[in-house]
Amino acid sequence: MAAVLLGAAIFGLIFGYVAKSTGGPASDLITLGTVGGAAIAGCAVLYFGFVRRCRWGWKELGFVRPTHSLWHLIWWIPATVAAGGIGAMLIGTAMGLSPNGDSTESAGLSLGIAARVVILLGTVVLVPLIEEIAFRRVLMDWLDTRFPTRAAAVATTVIFTVMHFSPVMMVYVIFLGTSLILARLWFQSLWGSFLVHAANNALVTGIALLAL
Repeated sequence: MAAVLLGAAIFGLIFGYVAKSTGGPASDLITLGTVGGAAIAGCAVLYFGFVRRCRWGWKELGFVRPTHSLWHLIWWIPATVAAGGIGAMLIGTAMGLSPNGDSTESAGLSLGIAARVVILLGTVVLVPLIEEIAFRRVLMDWLDTRFPTRAAAVATTVIFTVMHFSPVMMVYVIFLGTSLILARLWFQSLWGSFLVHAANNALVTGIALLAL
């Protein structure tokens, strides 16, 4: 996760400098740099750290045959989104949390097709892939060898939530993270949690991009 944040920051700054120097579309270039840098750094760490060094394949990464049918995701995914949305609204309102008043449109943010495609692919495929392997596979399984499974699941969910920094996002992510860890444990495979994560990100990102 540190590599993802560092890659996003470095590439975002580089592309921002390029935009300033060339007079190119700053929003598009910074977005491309940030998302691309995060994806490159995260995938590089996973590849060189686990695939090359530890010789892990899909099985070791957690993508094994689920113990239950993935058709359960037909109700699991909407239930996750609904619980997260309602819970975040109720808790956020009670805590006085709300998104920033400035919208992306008022901030003058306008993205081209290339930037939108990169964002969609990054948030729907690469981000869930990296986060599921990092949290629900590596971290969860490491904690599970040292603590009871319930304690390991709670700790993984809390760390996953805190990593999203923004209090507004964290309220929603605590519900999402709970659903993801339950999917990981129930399906006994990363396929379940990955597909829930990807579907959630697709919905959230799609709504955000349509608003731009």
